[in-house]
Amino acid sequence: MVLSDGDAELYTRAGNFHLDANSRLVNGQGFAVQGFALDAAGNAVAGASDIDFSSVSASAVETTRLDISNNLSADAQVVVGGFDGSSFAAAYGSSNYATTTKVFDSLGRSHEMTLFFTKTGANAWEVNVGVNGEVLPGNPAGLQIMGTTGVTFDGTGALTAPAPLDIAVTFDGAAAQTVGINLGTPSTTPGDGRVRHSRGGNSGGLESIIGSAIERANVELAKEFVDLISLQRSFQANARVVTTSDGLLNELINIVR
Repeated sequence: MVLSDGDAELYTRAGNFHLDANSRLVNGQGFAVQGFALDAAGNAVAGASDIDFSSVSASAVETTRLDISNNLSADAQVVVGGFDGSSFAAAYGSSNYATTTKVFDSLGRSHEMTLFFTKTGANAWEVNVGVNGEVLPGNPAGLQIMGTTGVTFDGTGALTAPAPLDIAVTFDGAAAQTVGINLGTPSTTPGDGRVRHSRGGNSGGLESIIGSAIERANVELAKEFVDLISLQRSFQANARVVTTSDGLLNELINIVR
């Protein structure tokens, strides 16, 4: 990478660059990264110059949709008393799972939005969406629940009723926005998948899927290491035999001389 200190060109292989106060791409010493301007055809024009982002601008775009993909355990216990959204501590304590994601407002600022999943019955869940009140107008304290919906599954694990949820929210200082929560599309087919062996066909139909298991090597690693060490020792011994034989031959040649 070519850099410039204003007087001379320098070279570096380190890639830790950042933008300085003038929006130039620089390294830790403030030397500017060099690049070439391109024409419409992608050809370089003029000579190398500082890479400058001061003229680059873009409007902030707020988040309008969240696609949520989670695994919910059928063995999870129903929460006695249901969900309690009075505080973050209560919400986490009264939900089986929670996930937090970032959303952006109209000013380009990021905020955290948390989804709490609470099991309410057999294959039935309640989903509550909340934010920290500090990011809302008036800055109310603690967790603020912005919307609630339900999710159900059938006996095969197929999603049957994920009610769509639109979260209307106005972050402090930003324009009002609606964030659509997409929890999936209901399925009319069983949720059990089928895994086929590789196209190479070298498994011979003997493959199997075992849940909650980790595939391990089909050899005993301790034995293989012992065999490797033994092989290395044998090689070293043989190498010394060759060295000894070479020394004896040299001595024999010297005697003949």
